[in-house]
Amino acid sequence: MKSLNGTISLPGDKSISHRAAMFSVIAQGESRITNLSNGGDVASTISCLSALGAHFQHDGTELITQGKGLHSLSGTDVVLDCGNSGTSLRLLTGLLSGQDVHNVSLIGDDSLSRRPHDRVINPLQKLGVDISGRDGSFTPVVINSSKPHSGEVAMTIASAQVKSALLLAGLYADGPVSVIEEKKTRDHTENMLNSMGVTVSSENVSSGNVITILPPTKPLSPLTAVIPGDPSSAAFFGVAACIIPGSDITMTDILLNPTRIAWVDALFSMGADITVEETGSVMGERVGTIHVRHAPLTATEISGDIIASLIDELPILSIAMAVATGTSHVRDAHELRVKESDRISVVVDHLTRAGIQVAEVEDGYDITGGMLNELDIQSDGDHRIAMSFSIANYCATGVLSEVDRAVVATSFPSFFNLFESLISS
Repeated sequence: MKSLNGTISLPGDKSISHRAAMFSVIAQGESRITNLSNGGDVASTISCLSALGAHFQHDGTELITQGKGLHSLSGTDVVLDCGNSGTSLRLLTGLLSGQDVHNVSLIGDDSLSRRPHDRVINPLQKLGVDISGRDGSFTPVVINSSKPHSGEVAMTIASAQVKSALLLAGLYADGPVSVIEEKKTRDHTENMLNSMGVTVSSENVSSGNVITILPPTKPLSPLTAVIPGDPSSAAFFGVAACIIPGSDITMTDILLNPTRIAWVDALFSMGADITVEETGSVMGERVGTIHVRHAPLTATEISGDIIASLIDELPILSIAMAVATGTSHVRDAHELRVKESDRISVVVDHLTRAGIQVAEVEDGYDITGGMLNELDIQSDGDHRIAMSFSIANYCATGVLSEVDRAVVATSFPSFFNLFESLISS
């Protein structure tokens, strides 16, 4: 197979792109965002906001928003289709809690409809939000205008989406809202709202991390920023460069938020040759360069608190484990069961069919490194599975098979083109 060589810039971070689109609507004045993620998930967020009266000029990766303030959205008997995007649905539940909305239903595709949403419905109800789901958990999730009350909510699972929904409801509350998370999750919502003038504080206590938001007393400042490259997308190329002999790649202007690059630490623990250099900041977020060279990998164990910071990267890290020397162990990853697919079962099935020895457990798997064989990829509508095992097949055959292009486009439309550019460099 050909090695990967060269320098690439990646599409804008998806998590920050969702938030930038949402928060620009409730700012006062014109926001200009460039390098916005152009995947289907962020397009779903923009479509939902537009259906409720948001004013956008959206051209690929550029977004100009005419923000009308905190209470700028409205709608009655409106159905909002979030597609495959759990981020769209869950963050919107918080954002819409204080808007002039009545019987607004949030729905999604088959995958999103199977995912449980009681994890966000129940804590929002504790704050007085008028929200419900089918059978208490599933779509359609219906929301009505509310006046959230102040309070403290302890998280029962590690989820940045749930935390963000609660903090967004806190924008409209009658007093401070505090969220207690036992394990720290990505903090993009806190960083961006702070950059817009909202008071959001964080304090470490014996029970975990307490994040408190104060309802704003003045308009939110508009956003003018270039979205940094998506570190979750960078993980696919980082792992590929680690395991493909002769590879040497550089990824520029990548988001370096510590809660988003734990996959780098996981690869470090396996012996990877990676250099990370911070070069600046955007909207309170660190930005920099990641340089990866091929190096032999050894087995590792991933469990405990770090899981929350790399849950989305575990499928591609499983490919690194599949070629590493020794047996790797993943534990405490129950959340993989309720992603776009049951990623534990799907990873185990695919690696087994690729000739790798794998043992499935309830909260993870054990992978003994070996030689990957080509396999038929059945992604189950999961973009991360499709991309991870496309790389596995490249390692097996030296050919990048473009499977499930439509599935991949929900998050990373340029994935195959960028991979091909590194092969041909």
